[in-house]
Amino acid sequence: MDTRFEELAEIVKNESKPGTQENTESQENNESHAPKESTNDADLESQALADSSIEEPRAPSQQNDKVEETNSFLDKYLSDSEPEGEKPESQVEQEKQVERKPVKKKVQKKTSKTKNEKQLAPRKPSMRWKNLRLVVGDDSEEDEKEVIKPQPKVKQNRKESRNNRQNLHRRSTVPRIPTEQAESSTESEEEDDRVLDGKVSVADLPSEYWQIQRLVKFLKIGNQVATVITLCGLMDFNLTQEMTQMAIRDVEGLTVLVNILRTDHVNCQIGALKVLQQLTLNSKYNRRAVIKMGGVQILVDLITDGQKEVQSLAAANLANMAKSSLGRNILKRHGGIQKLVGLLDYEEGRGTGKNRFPGHDGPDVEVARNAALALWSCSKSTRSRSAIFNAGSVPLLAKLIGLDKEEFLIPIVGLAQECAVETRFRQAFYKENMITAIVRRLQTDNEELQGYCANAIFKCAVDEQTRKAVYDCGGLDTLVSLLSRQDNKKLLAAVTGAIWKCAISEYNVRRLMEVQVLETLVKLLQGEDEEDELPEQVQIHIVGAIGEICKDPKGPIEMLRCKGCKTLVDILNIPNEELTGTAARAIAACSVNSACRAVFNRLEGLRLLWSLMKSRNNKVVSGAAWAVYRLMIDTPEAWETARSFVGGLDLTVRLLKSDDLEVLTSACAVISIVACDSENLGVITDYDVVHHLAHLTHKTDILLRRHLAEAIANCSKWGNNAKTILSRRCCETYGGVPWVT
Repeated sequence: MDTRFEELAEIVKNESKPGTQENTESQENNESHAPKESTNDADLESQALADSSIEEPRAPSQQNDKVEETNSFLDKYLSDSEPEGEKPESQVEQEKQVERKPVKKKVQKKTSKTKNEKQLAPRKPSMRWKNLRLVVGDDSEEDEKEVIKPQPKVKQNRKESRNNRQNLHRRSTVPRIPTEQAESSTESEEEDDRVLDGKVSVADLPSEYWQIQRLVKFLKIGNQVATVITLCGLMDFNLTQEMTQMAIRDVEGLTVLVNILRTDHVNCQIGALKVLQQLTLNSKYNRRAVIKMGGVQILVDLITDGQKEVQSLAAANLANMAKSSLGRNILKRHGGIQKLVGLLDYEEGRGTGKNRFPGHDGPDVEVARNAALALWSCSKSTRSRSAIFNAGSVPLLAKLIGLDKEEFLIPIVGLAQECAVETRFRQAFYKENMITAIVRRLQTDNEELQGYCANAIFKCAVDEQTRKAVYDCGGLDTLVSLLSRQDNKKLLAAVTGAIWKCAISEYNVRRLMEVQVLETLVKLLQGEDEEDELPEQVQIHIVGAIGEICKDPKGPIEMLRCKGCKTLVDILNIPNEELTGTAARAIAACSVNSACRAVFNRLEGLRLLWSLMKSRNNKVVSGAAWAVYRLMIDTPEAWETARSFVGGLDLTVRLLKSDDLEVLTSACAVISIVACDSENLGVITDYDVVHHLAHLTHKTDILLRRHLAEAIANCSKWGNNAKTILSRRCCETYGGVPWVT
């Protein structure tokens, strides 16, 4: 069929409707510019929409709005095509739908995100805006990779628990290497005691801050004379203040001072050593900084080859550095301890080291004193004490302790009392007659020296030979006289400790009873002045001394006269295990007297002591058990009281499973007394006490075998306990005599 007639008919039809001519032209224009990839269905839909628009013409206002929308700036660049004419409304809606479809498909393909991920994920620009090239670069994918996706809490908890299990496994399998830091009482290497660094504004800095920094700058650029003058100027400031130290640190003054020590100019070295001594006296950070700069190695070289004044100041600086475990390790590694011990070789009228000549004792004494200070700081650790002992320090200390210079004797006695914790040092002190010299020094007026001497006696009096030496030298009277110095708590703790250890010997107890020391100790313990309370360490020493003195028959009577029984019972309520354990032993010593025993039972001391037997500290348990044993001797009322305690008898039987010899001995003693009551015996039999006692028959300790025999003998009186003991073959002979019948 010829299509020319159809086209002619269509033209005639359009001309009959003049309002729609422009729409048909735009429709034909759009069809000519349409993409080739459009489907036939899309063409049919657009044709149908065009026909509907022809049948229903739009208002002029709507046409103007649409023209403005299509002529906008954004629609020109966002559209796939750029027609010059007006777009119909159907074509615009069709383009919007085409643009939205791929966006919806992308959203559906993405995995679901948590709320945290949505919040943390960066917002991407729209694809329309991206075509405008308003965003320079396309780093969205890289940013998305850099964003760390937070894990759910469940996964995080699992990961943390897994890491904790791995750490626990490593701790249990890898053996821990002991270090000096663990056994030392000095500061750790990671401590930072800086207070003002970075916390003070520039406006609040004083004028001294800027003056010090100006002086440090002169140190960097000045010659030898300017350096000495500048160091003297720095000494005019208080170098122990935090503000002054911060001013020096901010301009790297510590590095400059350490570098000055490497020079050959003696005056510069002396000035730098004096400044460093003040800076490292109390500051842990400054010590660590100087140590990391190699300051310890430089100081060791100076005490070897330097002049006397340089040696003295270098040893004083090493005394500050040795307060740190890192400094002690470096000092020991470079042979510094042996060199310091060599500086102790001093005699009156003779020089020290290489520069020995008569008539100049002042510098030599100062060198030996500072060397003793450095060794005193090193003696905080076990390994350093071993190095000090192996270097032959004890004979040199014995010579120096005879000098009559109190300031010089303080570091000597301080070093001796620090090393007295080891048996080999105590034996060496006794052989060199140092105990006698230390006892004589108690009569000085210097309280600091008296405190170190008393502390040395306290540590050395563990040995019988030291206690005898103190008794022969009349040291007990001097120690008792020092109890009046109640204002000096440190001295009081050392003196009471020395009296406690000396009271272990009976001859010392008799002498102490003659000077009525027990009354003085009880008054100190009762504390008449409530405002000035005694430290717990002093209370421990006093209670320990009371416990040793009350072993004398006259001691419990003196305690009754001084009303000290109630004081001991009150101490049992203090939550200090060492103090309560010592008080329990003192009560056990006093309970030998029947009058004291009655007072303790009336004050409910038995109940408090039984509760102490639940402690995890073996010393507290054994002390409480001995006190319970003494309080229950010849006291039937106490037997009934023991049965009234909930779980008390069961606890006593369970103590027989302990691995501590003292706990086993005291538990057997308590059972031997508890078993005197028939009802108590029936209860502990139900707890299988015979079985536990039978397992202890292989022990060889005399005191344990004695109380074990008493316990087995008393338990055999109930039912078939005797046959049970025989069936377990517990009847053995001790020294040819059967000790179980």
